Amino acid sequence: MCGFALECWSFATAPQSVFPAISLARVEVFADAGDLAPEQIRASVADPLEAAFASVPGVIATRAYCDQGKLEIELDFQVHSDVREDLHNVQARIAEVREGLPVEHVTTLIEGPNMEPVVSYALRAPAVSQSELRKLVEAAVLPVFTGTPGLGRITVFGGPRVAFDVDLDPSKLRAIGSSAGNVADAIAAAERPRAAGTIVRGQERLLVLPPDAPHDFGTLAALAIANHRGSGSVDLASLGLVRVRDRSTNQQASFDASHAIILNAYPDISADVVSLKRAVEERLPALLRSLPPDTDVSIAWDQTRLIRASQNGLRDEMIAGALIALGIIYLFLRNRALTLVAAVVLPLAIALTALTLRAAGLSLNLMTLGGLAIAVGLVIDEAIVVVEAVAREVTDEGPGDAGQSIDRAVRGIARPLISATAANLVVFLPLGFLSGIPGFFFRALSITLALALVVSIALSLFVAPLLATTFGAGATRSRPRRLAIENAYVRVLQGAVRRAWLVYVSAAGLFALTAVMLAHLPTDFLPAVDEGQFEIKYALPPGMSLAAADQIATQIERAVLADPAVAHEARLTGVDTNGYLATPPDAGTIRVTLRPGAPPFDVVADRLRIAIGNVNAYAALEVHQLLEDQINDLSGAPEPIQLTVRGPKQRVLTDVATRIGDHISDLLGVVDAFDGVIYEARTIEALPRPGNLQSPEAFASDLQARTGGIVATELVAGGASVPVVVRLAGGAPLDRTVRLEPPQLVTQVREENGARIVRVTADIENADLSSVIARVKHQISYDVGRLPAGYSITIGGAVDAQRAAFREFALVFGVAILLVFAVLVLTFDSFRLPLIILAAIPLSPIGVACALYLTRTPINVSSFMGMLLLVVDGAERRRLEGIDANDALEQSARERLRPILMTTFAALGALLPLAVGIGAGSEMARPLAVAVAGGLLTATAFTLILIPVLYATARPRKSAKVTAKAPRFSS
Repeated sequence: MCGFALECWSFATAPQSVFPAISLARVEVFADAGDLAPEQIRASVADPLEAAFASVPGVIATRAYCDQGKLEIELDFQVHSDVREDLHNVQARIAEVREGLPVEHVTTLIEGPNMEPVVSYALRAPAVSQSELRKLVEAAVLPVFTGTPGLGRITVFGGPRVAFDVDLDPSKLRAIGSSAGNVADAIAAAERPRAAGTIVRGQERLLVLPPDAPHDFGTLAALAIANHRGSGSVDLASLGLVRVRDRSTNQQASFDASHAIILNAYPDISADVVSLKRAVEERLPALLRSLPPDTDVSIAWDQTRLIRASQNGLRDEMIAGALIALGIIYLFLRNRALTLVAAVVLPLAIALTALTLRAAGLSLNLMTLGGLAIAVGLVIDEAIVVVEAVAREVTDEGPGDAGQSIDRAVRGIARPLISATAANLVVFLPLGFLSGIPGFFFRALSITLALALVVSIALSLFVAPLLATTFGAGATRSRPRRLAIENAYVRVLQGAVRRAWLVYVSAAGLFALTAVMLAHLPTDFLPAVDEGQFEIKYALPPGMSLAAADQIATQIERAVLADPAVAHEARLTGVDTNGYLATPPDAGTIRVTLRPGAPPFDVVADRLRIAIGNVNAYAALEVHQLLEDQINDLSGAPEPIQLTVRGPKQRVLTDVATRIGDHISDLLGVVDAFDGVIYEARTIEALPRPGNLQSPEAFASDLQARTGGIVATELVAGGASVPVVVRLAGGAPLDRTVRLEPPQLVTQVREENGARIVRVTADIENADLSSVIARVKHQISYDVGRLPAGYSITIGGAVDAQRAAFREFALVFGVAILLVFAVLVLTFDSFRLPLIILAAIPLSPIGVACALYLTRTPINVSSFMGMLLLVVDGAERRRLEGIDANDALEQSARERLRPILMTTFAALGALLPLAVGIGAGSEMARPLAVAVAGGLLTATAFTLILIPVLYATARPRKSAKVTAKAPRFSS
C-alpha cells in the first residue's frame, strides 16, 4: 500500500506536458508591413533579410512566406547548434538592415510547441458590445496575469478594437495649409513623453514640463495643431470630427456560433502545462471582477485534456499489466510470499522512477508515461529472476535457516543480473544518433526505461531479499508443480540437437521470411493519437470581406455543432491561433472538442466534411488533430504529403500546382488536398492624376488617409491601449482624385533557399503513408514529364522524416547489438558464448512482423523502437535464463524452462493492456508494445530450441561429454 501511495503521489506532483522538452534548431522571423502586396514584400523585405541571413553561422536552409502585409521566414540551423546564440545572431542581422525595411514590427522567436495555447477561454457579455468587452479584457490582462508561473504570453482575439477616430475635413486642412499626414505626425509627436528642462528659483531647482500628452477623448480633441497659413494654432476638433468608435478590423472570434472574446494562455518553453492551466484558472475571478457582472466564461480549448486522459489511461494500463503479471507469477510459483515480494517491488520501482524523472527535470508526457508503462515488463523480469532464484534455493535446501537460503540465492544471481542490466543500459546509448522529433521523443522514453532498470536492480538485489525474509518466503518449502509440457519440451529439444542442420535451415528460412514480410508491411512516420479534439482550417473564396466571411463561418459552426459527437467549438477568423501566422479575413480555424465516448477522429472528420460541404461547397477544408499537426510542423513537414514545385515564374508555378492538386485529390487515402496556391485580396494600383504636384510620400499619405486611415499612435486610456486613426472624410470620390488601374489577382509568394516554390499538400486518412505515396508518384508521373525547362517536382513531407528516422534507427540497432556484445564479452571473457546468446536476436523480428501484420499496425518509429527493446530483453533473457557456462545442457533444459516461460508470459501480461490500447494516449506506445510482444513470443521459442542447439554444437570437444550423439537429458 505504501508503494502504491508513493506511486500515486509521484504522479500527482510531477510536472506534466504533452511533449518531452523540445528545443529545435529553428528560428522564426515575422514582419508586419502594412498592406504591401506579396511581390512587394518579397522584393523589399524578404530578399534583403534573406541576403543578411546568408552570413549567419550555421544556417542550412531558409523558407520565406510572403503574404499581403505579412512575412514569415523560417531559418533551420545545424542540429547541435546553440539555438539561443542562433537567435541572437539573427536579431543582429535584422538590426543591421532594419532601417531600410518598410516594416512596422519584426518579431523573432525560437520555434517550439509553446507557440500554441495551452488553454483558451471564451468570454461573452450581453450587456456590452464585443469591442467594449475586448477593451476591458485587454486593460485587465496585464495586472491580473503578470507573474503567473509558467506563463509565456497572453493574447486576446475577437471583434474590433475601440479607436479614437479623427475624421478631417479636407477644406479645413487646406485653410491652415496642412495635410492628414501632418496632423498624424503632430498627434504622434504630442504623445511622446518629453521634458523642457529645468529652471532655478532662488535655491530651488524646478523641472519644466510641457502639457500632458493626450490620454482621453477630451485631451485629444483639444490638442493644438499648427496653423501654417496664419499665426498660432487650432484645436484638433475644429478640423473635423473626433469620436470614439469601433475600428475596422480583419479578424473575428466566436464560441458555439456566437461572437466572443478569446483569451489564450501560452506556456513558457519548459512550463508544466497542467500547473499553468490551474494557475490561470485561479486568476480568472480577478479578471471577472473587472468585467460586467453578466460575463460568461467557457473553456474554448484545453490542451491539458489529452494530458490528463493519457495519464489516467496509461496509469490504468500499468496497473492492469502489473496485476496480470503478478497473477502469472503466482500461477508458476504457487507461493504467496514470493508473489507478494514482486507485488511490493513493482509499484515501488515505478514510483521511484517517476520521482527520479521529476528530480532530473523531466515531465510526465506521452513518451515518459509510455516508458513507465513498458517498464513494468522490464521491472517484473528482474523481480522474477530474484524471486525464482529464492524459490529454487529455499525448496532445494532442506530444513534450515531461510535467511541463509535467501542470501545464497541473491549472491548467486547478483553478478549475472548486474551484467544483464549493464547490457540493457548500453542499448540506449546509440539513441543519441537520433535527430529531430524522433530523437526528442524516444530519448525521453529511453531515459525513463534506463532509470527504471537502475531502480529495479537496486530494489531487486537489496529490498526484495529483505521482503522475502519479512514475508516468510522460506516457510513453505514445497517445490512448485512440474510443468505439464516439460517432458514434451525435453523430447523436442533432444530431436533438435540430433538434427541441428534442420534447425539451422529453418532459422535461415525464417530470417528470409522476416525480410520479405517487413518489406511488404505498410509504413508511417509516427503513430496517430486520437486526441478527442481537433481543428478545421477553412478558406473561403479570396477577397471576401470580413462581414461576409463571418456570416458563412457562423453557418459552418452551426453545422459542426449539429453533429452529436461535438461538445463545443471555437472559431478564429482572420487570425491564427498562435497570433503570428498571416491569415486573411476569408480564412480561419475552428477548434472542435468532442464529447466523451465520441467515435474516432476519422469518422467524425468525414461526417463534418460532408456537413460543411452542404453548407458551403466553396470552402476549402483541412481537418487535422492538433498534436499530429504540431509534430509535423516541428519535424519540418507540416503536411504528410508535400509536392514541391520549383521554378522561376509565379504564374507557371501556379498553373502546374493547380493541375497536380486536381490530379491527387481523388486518390484513395488522400483527403484535404490543397494545390498550395493562396490567393490574396485583389490589388488596385492607384496613380496620381496629371497635374498632381504632391510628392510621392505626400500622395501615399493622403491615399492612406482616404482608405484605411493613418494610425498616428496609441494612447493609454482607461488602462487599455487605444489607437488614434486619422482619416480624410468627405471630398471627391477616390476614383476622381486618383487614377485606378484594373484589379489584379495576386498569390502568396513562397521561397526556399531563395528559389520560388509552390507546395501542394494533402492529408492521409484510413491508409498508410507508403501506399499513398506510391499512388501519388504514379499519378503525377505524367505531369513530371510535361514540365517546362527549369521546373521540377519533388515529393516530401512526412515521407522524408520517415526515411531519415528509419535510417537512423537502423544505425542505432546495429550499434546497440555491438555494444551489448562488448558487454557480454567482458562478462564471459569469451567470444563464443556472447555470439550464442545474441544469435536469436536477428530472428526475433519474425514475431514483430507477424504481430504488426495481425494487428494492422504499420512500421513506424515507435515499432522500430520496439525492435530495439528486443535487444534489451533478448540479451537479458539469454544471459539470465538461457545459458550458463557452468551448467550441463541436459540439466539446464528442465531447470530453465519454468523461469523462461514465467518471465515471458509475465512480460507479455504486463504489455498486454498497452498493446491492446485501452487508454487515451496509448497510441504512441502501442506499436512499440505490439512489436515487443510479438518479438518476445518468437524469441522465447528460439531461446528454448535454437540457443541450446547452438550451445551443444559450438562447445569445445573436450567439454562435450557426448559428441557423436545428442547430449543425454535427465528425466
